[in-house]
Amino acid sequence: MSWFSPVIAGSTLPLAPASGSGADQLRGQWLAGLRKLRGSGFASVDIVDSWVQFGRFGPGDLAAFKEVVEHSGLAIAGLSSIRRSVIDPSDASQNMAYTHRAVEVAAALGAPVLSIGFHRPLTADQRAWPFWSAPSPKDSPGAFGKAVARLRELAGHAWELSVQLSLELYEYTLVGSGAQAAQLVEAVGAANLGINADLANLYRVPERLAESWLETLRFCLPYMNYWHVKNYQRAEAFPAGPFLAWPTRLADGDIDYRLALQAAAEAGYAGPICVEHYGGDGLTAQAAGLAYLTSLLEDL
Repeated sequence: MSWFSPVIAGSTLPLAPASGSGADQLRGQWLAGLRKLRGSGFASVDIVDSWVQFGRFGPGDLAAFKEVVEHSGLAIAGLSSIRRSVIDPSDASQNMAYTHRAVEVAAALGAPVLSIGFHRPLTADQRAWPFWSAPSPKDSPGAFGKAVARLRELAGHAWELSVQLSLELYEYTLVGSGAQAAQLVEAVGAANLGINADLANLYRVPERLAESWLETLRFCLPYMNYWHVKNYQRAEAFPAGPFLAWPTRLADGDIDYRLALQAAAEAGYAGPICVEHYGGDGLTAQAAGLAYLTSLLEDL
């Protein structure tokens, strides 16, 4: 096994979106948020567009944001665009335009990877309950050909700008299992398209699992180029449920990241690892995740 020392980044998921119309006000909020991650011990950041909608940046916004990131002292591990599916039955065209712009922004910011996915906006029930426990929009298997064509288009644009694309695993989508994700990436056949193996997105589903988290990881490893990590615990009642899941800190959930890191190291994974957390004090939970991963990497 070669030396394994991936970048560990903190997600902007726990940060409140900036608000206000003044440019100076926005810059101040962006910088304050990034400094919170820096103060939590992170040297790199995964910028999620639930915090700042980078796919809508004009030239002035982009220049201002780039300056803020430079002042924050954080390096950009990648950008993550969520709930902007390019095969959405209603919003596919505008989501394609948004994603093309996100590719350009990634290149301008020096972000090596743009993570995208097929998850759609939350429904009313998902906003009222823990979103993974409520019924989620499901992709039709018939959308596979459309997904291949649109991913090829996006990958071609990203290739021209030296940006990698990464497909994030997400429940009930065309990448709702490791096997499905591997099949889709192979069908697209783009050298700069890989998988974001967010194992917990699939582990939390309120039904019996089609794959164990380790089986999912093994399907993804040959294609992985980005990695969101978080954790959940599950409780299942025989024989037909209920199936419950709740978020935990990274070290405390059912996914064994000691084993996962070992598998990734042996497979030669060379991308970043981005720590996420839902609920409660996300910044503190992410900082604990950073300490946990650092200790595991020292052991490896």
